[in-house]
Amino acid sequence: FLRHLAEVQPDRVVGAHRLPARRRHLRRGSYAPKPEAVHLELAARFARVVHRVREMLTRQDVPAEYLELEIAENLLISEPGAGEALEQLRKLGTRITVDHFGAGYSSLSHLKDLPVTALKIDREFVHGVTESAKYAAITRAIVSLATDMGLDTVAEGVESTRQVEFLR
Repeated sequence: FLRHLAEVQPDRVVGAHRLPARRRHLRRGSYAPKPEAVHLELAARFARVVHRVREMLTRQDVPAEYLELEIAENLLISEPGAGEALEQLRKLGTRITVDHFGAGYSSLSHLKDLPVTALKIDREFVHGVTESAKYAAITRAIVSLATDMGLDTVAEGVESTRQVEFLR
C-alpha cells in the first residue's frame, strides 16, 4: 500500500513497514483499535495523493477509517489546494491529523475550515508543560481548542509521568 503512496514523495512516507501487517489483520476482520497513522509531507502533489489513496484503499481492501494521514501544519497553509484535497480524503473516510500543531505558521482562521479529525501537539510544548507556565498554558489552550471543536488530541513525545498527569 504505502510503496505506491511513496511514489508521490518517496523519502517522506513514514510508517511504511507497519501497514502490510495491519492490512492482514484488517482483511481477516480483527480490526485494530486505532487507525494506522501515516505521515505524509505532500508538497504540491495533493491531487495525486487523493487519487493514490483512493486507488490503494480499493485495491488493498482496507477500510478507509483505519488510515490516518498526518499533515504537517505548515503545509496546510503554504500549499495551494490543500484544503480541497483534505476534504476529498475525509470524504473517503480517512482520518486527518494536523501534525506539529502550534509549532508552525498557521492561522486559527484556517483551522476552522479544514476537514481534520485531530491535532497533534508538538513535542516542544509537551516537554515544557512541567517546566514552564507558558508551555503549560499553550498546551492547555490547544487541548481545549481541540475539545471544543470536536477533534481528538495527540501529545507528541510524552516521556514522564508528570507530563502524563498534566495532560490528563
